[in-house]
Amino acid sequence: MASALLELRKQAGFKNAKDFAAAEGVAEATYARYESSPEKIPLKSAWQLADRFGVPIDVIVGRRAVDVASLRGKVQESYEALSERSRASLDDYLAFLAQRDEHETREREAREHRRYDAVCYRLEQVFLAGLEEDDPSLFAFGTDERMRAAFEAYINRRADELQEPDVRTSAKQIMAAYDRAHSTSRNGDTLVRKSQ
Repeated sequence: MASALLELRKQAGFKNAKDFAAAEGVAEATYARYESSPEKIPLKSAWQLADRFGVPIDVIVGRRAVDVASLRGKVQESYEALSERSRASLDDYLAFLAQRDEHETREREAREHRRYDAVCYRLEQVFLAGLEEDDPSLFAFGTDERMRAAFEAYINRRADELQEPDVRTSAKQIMAAYDRAHSTSRNGDTLVRKSQ
C-alpha cells in the first residue's frame, strides 16, 4: 500500500519524488525515505509537510489513514471537470492574476522606497549640517565608506538618544535609501560604487 505522503505528492501534481524534493528544498534521498518510512519523519519536517498539504500531521506520519482523493476539495474537482480548453483558459487567467499581483507588489515596494528615500534625505540634511560643525575634516574630505559609517552611527545614535522608534525599526530601510541615493551597494564588507 502506498504511503499517504506519496499520494499527496502525486495529487499535488508532482509525478516523481525528485521534483517534489527539489521544489521543497529537501534532499531527494531524504524525501524518498519519508515516503517509504513515514513513521520516521522528524517532527519539524512532518509539520512542514502537513502544512504544505493541508492535512493533519497524523496523515503524514502514517498514524491515520485517509482517502487522499477526498482531500482534493471542490476547487480541484471543479477544475478537473472542465474541458481541456476551459482548463487552459483558467490557467491563463491564473497566470494573469499572478502577474498582476507581482506588478502590484513591485509598485508597493517602489512606493515604500520613495517614502524611505524622503526620510533618508531629511535625516541626511540634519546629519550633514551637524557634521560640518562637529567634524569639518570628515565633512570636506571623508571617503564614501567613512561618510556612510558616520551616517549609520548617526541614525543609531538618534534612535537611542532621541528614542525615535520609527528610526530604530526603519534603520535598514533608511540605510538602503542612503545607498540608493549615493549609488552604492554593500558587497561583503566593502562599499562598491554601482556602475552607471
